[in-house]
Amino acid sequence: MPIKRFRPVFVGAIFAAVAVLAACGGTDTASDPVSSEGSDGDGGLPVATSQVDFETCSGFLDAAQVAEAAGRDDVTFADRNSNSGPGEGPVTALCVIEYVTPDSGSGSGHALTLLVVSFATEGDAEAHYSTVLGEIRSMREGINPDAQFSENVLGSASYAVTLNDQGVGSVLGFFERDFVVQFNSTVPPGGQPLVSPEAMVPLARQVLANLTGE
Repeated sequence: MPIKRFRPVFVGAIFAAVAVLAACGGTDTASDPVSSEGSDGDGGLPVATSQVDFETCSGFLDAAQVAEAAGRDDVTFADRNSNSGPGEGPVTALCVIEYVTPDSGSGSGHALTLLVVSFATEGDAEAHYSTVLGEIRSMREGINPDAQFSENVLGSASYAVTLNDQGVGSVLGFFERDFVVQFNSTVPPGGQPLVSPEAMVPLARQVLANLTGE
């Protein structure tokens, strides 16, 4: 399952967990899937705006929606890594989508990466989410134990962490049904993430709506 390129440090954790699951399979115990009403009590999901396609890595989230969340109008797609189709192990499809601004050309500018993994069963997705959450906790402890870390930001099976001082930026992840989703909004030196942690939540809700068609 080759990946052409991606910036975020935290994406490595989810790919490591994919490799473990592909080799070993099995399930684990995690939180309940994301519910239609998040912990912020905002009343549920937005309406699905498109149909997702893992073969082309399209339909998950428009660049215009990311631009609106970022408060700027120069966000474009930089790359779409399509890794769909049946394969060994529980992973059935995977997409990495990168949204960038013009100052991202050097690899150190503003960018948002969306990673969506489709699994054969909900149990496989749950096990993967549990593994990734453990990796995220360990990485946070190793980098900055005092960094902001929250769970239940988008229902009961979700997390968010911000490590701006280390250049990682903000990360938000969740699982629902047989999908595991992760956002990473990178931050250039001395700057702020392209999308704030708060603004990533409605983006995640839109991806969830498009995934489920609801």
